[in-house]
Amino acid sequence: MALVFVGLAVVLAPTLLHLPSARLAPGLPAGGLTFTLALIGTTVVPYNLFLHSTAVLKRWNAEQVNDRALPEALLDSRLAIAMGGLITLSVVVVAAALLEVHTVDGVMARLVTAVDALLPGLGRWLIGLGLFAAGLTSAIAAPLAAGWAVAGVMGWPTHAESWRVRVVTLGVLATGIVFSALTRRPEALILLAQSANGLLLPIVALALVLIANSPRLMQNWRPGWLGNSLAVLVLSMVLVIAAKKLWSLF
Repeated sequence: MALVFVGLAVVLAPTLLHLPSARLAPGLPAGGLTFTLALIGTTVVPYNLFLHSTAVLKRWNAEQVNDRALPEALLDSRLAIAMGGLITLSVVVVAAALLEVHTVDGVMARLVTAVDALLPGLGRWLIGLGLFAAGLTSAIAAPLAAGWAVAGVMGWPTHAESWRVRVVTLGVLATGIVFSALTRRPEALILLAQSANGLLLPIVALALVLIANSPRLMQNWRPGWLGNSLAVLVLSMVLVIAAKKLWSLF
């Protein structure tokens, strides 16, 4: 997915210079609240926090010196966040450059047609390959994160041989397969799932900020005023968007 969309973004970036300024101006269009929430939810995925926290415990155990483990974990986080942000930015650039109408219906068909205009005969294959890769990575990460999260809550072991973790992981995977096979509009299902991620994000992010500032847990590794200010700013924005979405539903 990174190769497909980052490559397209690099090719299409000069096109943005010729677009009208109104199209590039940030804003929240009518009916775009769900899309905005889903975009946040798919970029800052809450279950990735559970996935990463358990992976950190497996990679750096309690016997290792914090002066080595914490900087390495920080570098790991920065690389992962940068890659995710780059891919999301690339998707936005491609959409802005190629898609004229802001609607779910027919987006994939128009995207394939637009890519075909640049690379004749390859649009369907490139977009299909990108979506397959994206789905495959999600099919690995999300069920595993669910298995580890449930195991952590229930006090079960999180090692790969645990049958409880396997049952939860395979159950989540099977649920995704069933729903994706039954729906006629997979993009609507993806939008719903990522919007749910966006609604869950403020709760998880608030807990993360509180833990990061705990003197008992983090000692000298707590974020400073700049890190906390940015965290509060982002958390406030997500809270406002999530609250508006929940209010509109009620």
